Amino acid sequence: MHNRSKCDGGHFAHENVQTDFDRKKPRADTIVSANVLACFYHFGRGHKLRKPLQLIRNALLHRTYIQGTRYYVSPDCCLFFFGRLLQSSNDAYLQATLGPLLKEQTQERVGQSGSPLDLAMRILTCSVLNLDCGIDRRALLDAQGEDGGWEAGWLYKYGSTGVKIGNRGVTTALAVRAIASSESTSGLR
Repeated sequence: MHNRSKCDGGHFAHENVQTDFDRKKPRADTIVSANVLACFYHFGRGHKLRKPLQLIRNALLHRTYIQGTRYYVSPDCCLFFFGRLLQSSNDAYLQATLGPLLKEQTQERVGQSGSPLDLAMRILTCSVLNLDCGIDRRALLDAQGEDGGWEAGWLYKYGSTGVKIGNRGVTTALAVRAIASSESTSGLR
């Protein structure tokens, strides 16, 4: 009898990806799930993880990501990681399950206020989805500091304490990447 590994999809196929290693506190986070799924899809095994994909679809369908998650603070951060998941594979089921909802809800975010990190993540998601976000690009450029960088935005927070974590370097790197991606999709040089 073959004993299936917990990482071969057999165990996870019917469970959500847990963020705590404590069976007494089962927690699933849509962003953690999106990142695990992106890895599985990248290596051609995403089809084995249907329940985490359904968790993400439900977050989009019911807009539960709008207030962020326990660990990730902004809706743009959530949409960014969902976009990375879509970008990880051309799998037809993945694209059909998330693509239309993600595109619709990302389009709704265009023009909303946000930190430079939020704007950069939104622009990168728009780039993946071929959405115009010129207004966000202009807002991101306007937020650039005199030294060429951008102020840190909150990327992560500790679930137990709520302490938020941000990094100016991460924000600046994503902003530069976002501007480059929006230039290439809009024809601006």
